[in-house]
Amino acid sequence: MDGARTARAVMFTDVVGFTGIMERSEPAAMEILAGIRSRLLPLLGRHGGELVKEMGDSTLSLFPSPAGAVRCEPPRDCRRHPEVRGWGHGQSTEVSTGDP
Repeated sequence: MDGARTARAVMFTDVVGFTGIMERSEPAAMEILAGIRSRLLPLLGRHGGELVKEMGDSTLSLFPSPAGAVRCEPPRDCRRHPEVRGWGHGQSTEVSTGDP
């Protein structure tokens, strides 16, 4: 290791109100989740991100630089999906940066 430090970024996403959607209609909730994932994965690839973990309706992604995470930041494309909007909910996103 050469001692060089580089900033990294972690992005968390979550569907706001997903539990309520599941309680009303599990098939609709699963469709919403599939729609969000189908939009998120290509965005991650375009901005250098890697999906590290999925936890129910939440995701954890890692980026080699804060700039990539901010550009992806869902997901401007993912924040208000038509699937979610119809249920009166959205997707929340948090980006954290720091040195490893």
